[in-house]
Amino acid sequence: VLLIRRKPLDMAKLKKGFPLLALSGVAVAINWMLLFEAYRHTTVPVATLCNYFAPALVMALSPLLLKEKLNAKKILCFVMCTIGLVLVIGAGLSGGKDAVGIVFALSSALFFASMVFLNKWVEGIDGLQRTFVQFASAAVVMLPQFWKWFTGSSGAPAVPRLMVSIIRDFGFDEKRFDPKGVMSVISRAKESLMTPEGFAAQAGEDYYKKTVARIYAEY
Repeated sequence: VLLIRRKPLDMAKLKKGFPLLALSGVAVAINWMLLFEAYRHTTVPVATLCNYFAPALVMALSPLLLKEKLNAKKILCFVMCTIGLVLVIGAGLSGGKDAVGIVFALSSALFFASMVFLNKWVEGIDGLQRTFVQFASAAVVMLPQFWKWFTGSSGAPAVPRLMVSIIRDFGFDEKRFDPKGVMSVISRAKESLMTPEGFAAQAGEDYYKKTVARIYAEY
């Protein structure tokens, strides 16, 4: 976009605001990493809703960090958001692994709120240039994690987060329906040009295959 608009970077202003912008980019990167870690431990809806608690955190911390007044309307909104979050967490908890995912998701919300505050402390820099520096900083921080996600620690392809989430959303036992094993079965079906419907048809009365067919169709 900067090239299309032929708008050069204002290096003087960026140099002055670079430390805060770089920190905000790091906060964005950590927010993403924590959120994707949350997806590994709990369901996508629960993790995403916990992450969306960030605006409420910004509102609650604004009087302390930005010296803004907290009126009755804002307090009511914060209380309602908190109650909603507690209800979501209560509904999403089904074991220790879910609790870990929720902690990751709430931590991601905290880092998103940090990014908002850091942005507010940067003055006199065009929004486009600010975004450029933030995303460049975030990309540098994220590169090692991207490599880990896409290759896995052993160098083998990692199981897609979506597959793990689908198995959890259906409530299937991950020990019986191991994500790697399910992914392997689905991959072989794809290599044979077999659709989810075709896979379900040839599953017969085999409970494992019928269940994998449901996961395949959702995936």
